[in-house]
Amino acid sequence: MYQSKKSIIKLSNNKTARYLYYLSCIVMVFYILFLVSNLFTSGIPAAGSGLKAYQVCNVNIIPKDTNSQANQQKDISQTLDHWFNNTLIVSPYQGKGLVQLRFQSLKELLSFSSILYQIAQLCYWFLIGLLIFFVQKLFKSFSNNTFFTDKNASFIIFSSICLLLLPVTRWITQESFLNCITKLSLNNSNYLLHNGTHVFDTETIIGLVLLAFGAAFRSGVVLSRENESFI
Repeated sequence: MYQSKKSIIKLSNNKTARYLYYLSCIVMVFYILFLVSNLFTSGIPAAGSGLKAYQVCNVNIIPKDTNSQANQQKDISQTLDHWFNNTLIVSPYQGKGLVQLRFQSLKELLSFSSILYQIAQLCYWFLIGLLIFFVQKLFKSFSNNTFFTDKNASFIIFSSICLLLLPVTRWITQESFLNCITKLSLNNSNYLLHNGTHVFDTETIIGLVLLAFGAAFRSGVVLSRENESFI
C-alpha cells in the first residue's frame, strides 16, 4: 500500500510550473531594462531643461488658492512651453497628482536632501528586484521537481518580507521626495504637496498571509524530513 515519493507526479512534468518560471524570467528582463533606463537616462525630454528628472505618483495635492478656479485650470492645462521648461510639474488626477521634479544643476542633484531621496528610491527599486528574484528562484525550483525544501521555504519568507517592506519604503521615498522639494524651494506650482502613501497597504496584507504560509511551509518541510528519517 505504501507509495514512495518517486511515484508522485513530478511538478517538473507540469507545464504550468515551467511557464511560470519563464514568465518570471521575462519579468526580470523587463525589470533590468527599467532599472537601467532610470539610472542611466535623464528622464527629461530632448526639448526640456535639466540634468535629471524623477517622478512620484499618488501625491496628495491641495490648491494653494481654493477660491481661484482660474489658477487651477491653468495648472491643469499647462502649455507645452511650461511642460518642457518647468522644474516642478504637477499632473492632477482623481484628487491626487503625479509630480515630476527636474534637477537643473549638480548642486541640486547632489544636495543632501536629494541624495537621501535617491537612496530611498533605489532601495524601493531594489526591493522590487529582490521580490522578483525570490519568486523566480521559487518557480525554478518547482519546475525542477524540488518542492519541500528549506531553500523554498526561505524564498517564500523572504518574498513576504519584501512585500511587507514595500509600503514602508514607498512612504519613506515619497516623504524624502517632498522633503527635497521643500528644502530646495522648488515648489513653484499652484499646489501644496503632501504624502499620499501609507505604511500599511495591500502589500502588507499579502505579505502577512505569505509569511504565515511560509512558516507553515517550513513546518511541512521539517515534518516531511522527520517522516523520511522514520521510514
